[in-house]
Amino acid sequence: MLVASTTLNGIGERAGNAATEEVALALRMLYNVELGLKLENLYQASRLLQEITGVIMPPHKAVMGENAFAQEVGAIVAGWLKNPFTAESYLPEVVGQTTKVILGKWTGKAAVAWKLKELGISATDEQIAQITKQVKEEAERRKQHVSEEALVRIVRNIKGDCYDKCAL
Repeated sequence: MLVASTTLNGIGERAGNAATEEVALALRMLYNVELGLKLENLYQASRLLQEITGVIMPPHKAVMGENAFAQEVGAIVAGWLKNPFTAESYLPEVVGQTTKVILGKWTGKAAVAWKLKELGISATDEQIAQITKQVKEEAERRKQHVSEEALVRIVRNIKGDCYDKCAL
């Protein structure tokens, strides 16, 4: 019998513990080994453990990181919209996560259009191009991602009085 000694988020009494979520996911996805774990609850369990212990996972940590399924780069988002497996080797819902589109200096028009649709805001192709340009400029200037609030402000600046009437 083989045994894997793992801990959630790799947190345990000694250094070097293998992360349960990574081992369980690899066994399920690569070898079709069913461990009886509800993988879709892993993210929620991870967040609870982080809250209890105060040990916060790095945002880009595999499987459980807050940004493990975050997409920013224009070509990646455009591909992901057509086929999620362009950017992700498994669907984030498998582990209780969701994909996030982040707007930043590498953002393309497809990401902006997707984010606007998510927010219920309509825009023409020309407006999306203008919004994308301003999103990139703001992200570069501020050296951080552009929040939804900042995106709405950019949309209002571009669409003017039309914003309230054009929102879906």
